[in-house]
This record gives sequence, C-alpha cells and structure tokens, in this order.
Amino acid sequence: MDFPALTQALDCLQLTVEGADKRSVQTAYVGTVKGSALIVTAPKDDELLQPGVVVQAKMIFGRDVYTFGTRVTARHAAPSDLVVLAHPEKVVKHRVRRHRRVETRVAARVIRNDAVAAGYDATVVNVSIDGLQLSLRDTALMPGEHFKLALRLPTDGKTHAVLWNCVARNVRRKKDGVLVGAEFGARTDEAKVLLKDFIFEMATGTAF
Repeated sequence: MDFPALTQALDCLQLTVEGADKRSVQTAYVGTVKGSALIVTAPKDDELLQPGVVVQAKMIFGRDVYTFGTRVTARHAAPSDLVVLAHPEKVVKHRVRRHRRVETRVAARVIRNDAVAAGYDATVVNVSIDGLQLSLRDTALMPGEHFKLALRLPTDGKTHAVLWNCVARNVRRKKDGVLVGAEFGARTDEAKVLLKDFIFEMATGTAF
C-alpha cells in the first residue's frame, strides 16, 4: 500500500536502527515530500540517525499502526535538527483501535488506590469511545494497573464532573513527562452518552 496522506499529527513515530544493538528512538513527524522523502525531527543529542543508516519504522496514526523499512538519506542541523528518510517502498497497516481518537486538552486527576490526596495532575490529550491518552509530568502507573480519572467534561454548553474507571495499557516517557495510553473500564450509560457527545463536538468543531 502507499504511505498514507497525513493531515494531522502522528500519535507516535518510532525508528529502530538495524544492527547488533537494535536501538529505538522516538521522533516527531514534520512532513512528506510526496513520493520522495519523509522528514522527521532528530532526538536531542542523538547521533544515531546518520545518512546511510537503515531503520525499521513504526507509527501510530488514528486507529492504525503502520510499519515499513527505510534509510536515512540526509540530516540537516538548520533550521532545526531534521532527518530525511527515503520514501518507503512498502507499507504494512494494522488496525489496532476500534474507534478513531480526537485531540483535546482537558485537565484531569489520576487517582490510584482511591487515594485522592496521592493522585497526579494530568491532561487528557486525546480520547475515543474506548480509551484515551494522558500527559503527566511523572507517574508510577504501570501497564495493567487500574486507576480512576476525575475531570470536568465540557459538553452541550455545560461542564459535567465525571469519574472514569481506567486501565493503563502503555506508558511512554517523553522529554517533558510521560504519556499513558489507557482503556476505559466499567462506565454508566450516562457517562458513555456524555463522552459520545463530547467526542462529536470536538470532531465537528462545535465544542463548548
């Protein structure tokens, strides 16, 4: 299949360098020169991605994971540290999410073991009917851990206090904190309706 036409930011773009150490690095997608190249940012102080290096790429975009092989063709220090990748000849797509996520910025509180005072401030950065992604400065959440998420959800011209049961599915470190991917646990019918309304408003640009 062809490399997808990307109209929004990727959720994740990981490059694994082929070789004995098989080291992986997280990069940020910048853009595509159609049919010719992909441009990504280089991780700070990382000298691994040099011209000629062969890499395996994995990226999450919407509901799908794309994997492909490519190689570094150039690296430029200005205007920022950019890495140019050869346009992939073959791309494999796997569906990993049942529902597409919408981007958002909603303040929340992670509650572990029902201890409100020992919770963490967080931001919901994207959400779907069945899960969400949180941005935190730091957290001890582990994959598989159950927790509660308290937040005020703006929808239908009102702000609703909600408490969601969640399960952490993946935890990924970034420069300024941690990203946690979580799946929803048991919810009331009312909570499901509120979430559907919120996602619809965010997706259509009519959010409160």
